[in-house]
Amino acid sequence: MESLEGSQYGNANLQPDGSASAPELASSQEVPMRDTNPLKLMALLRKQFGLGRYQISMVQSVYNIRTPRRLSLDEIAQCRGF
Repeated sequence: MESLEGSQYGNANLQPDGSASAPELASSQEVPMRDTNPLKLMALLRKQFGLGRYQISMVQSVYNIRTPRRLSLDEIAQCRGF
């Protein structure tokens, strides 16, 4: 099973310094960890964007997500609950 840390970096669309190219991950948003199922969130990100087309990290009980586009409120709601 894939961990959050494993998908944080992805394996595609990376610059030589390890950062994702700007056009690929143009959107950044924060999702509170509380009531967010990490497995559902990762499944949604993989389904919507594919491997290597998103980054996710955790800072102070918040998931910081970088994707090609913002997640909709409905998509975020799909990740709620355990």
